[in-house]
Amino acid sequence: MKNFLLALFILLSVNLYSQEYKAFEKEVVVECDLSKKTLWINLKSWVSSSFNNYNRAVDMEDSDAGTLILKSSALLPIESILTKYGCGNYLLFFTLKVDCRENKFRISVYDIYSQFIEKSVDYSRLSANTLSELLKEQYNIIFISSKYFNKNVKWTIDDDFITIINDLSNDVEQLKTELSNIDRKANRSQREEYDSKMKKLESSEKDFKLLSDIYIRSQKTLNVFVNNLFERMKISDDF
Repeated sequence: MKNFLLALFILLSVNLYSQEYKAFEKEVVVECDLSKKTLWINLKSWVSSSFNNYNRAVDMEDSDAGTLILKSSALLPIESILTKYGCGNYLLFFTLKVDCRENKFRISVYDIYSQFIEKSVDYSRLSANTLSELLKEQYNIIFISSKYFNKNVKWTIDDDFITIINDLSNDVEQLKTELSNIDRKANRSQREEYDSKMKKLESSEKDFKLLSDIYIRSQKTLNVFVNNLFERMKISDDF
């Protein structure tokens, strides 16, 4: 069996408020004892078996250089009232580049972002309460896009995205501490301060839950995707 020096491609930090979220590894070079030709054959075989339409998936292909670029997307199983009632899905989009050389190959992942893609729904069958909850969720997506992503509905998953999650995590912990030090029953001023901070806490927790869920599930999705590619790339041609 061929020996591969595999590096960890995704730094997976499945954590909540108390720990720091880390960025994705976006590039890895793998050393092996396979020829460039064998690696290229393995790569094309993996693309053919992984995508329904080879030509649609591949954005650029240069067999002489041993370089292939493809664009792909994947469903993120985010639980929300919008996905529950079939109003749309959160999708992960990314670009993957593979460079094949003699006895090594490089995998790069970039242009990683998530976007909620709406679907056509017959709202007439839904109750008023359900419609109200759906509108709140839709408004929250607009709010997050406006507040954190400069009104862009494509939420790029990069270092800034990680900073947003960590800042929200810190905000939640800080607000919880501040609330614990307020005697809501003391007087009207204290009650108003408590209620104001509680609203901020609920908003921050909601934003944190959605963005951290997207982050974690995006990591898991890319990890599976890249690991499948690793397994296919290490197949040797012994004939």
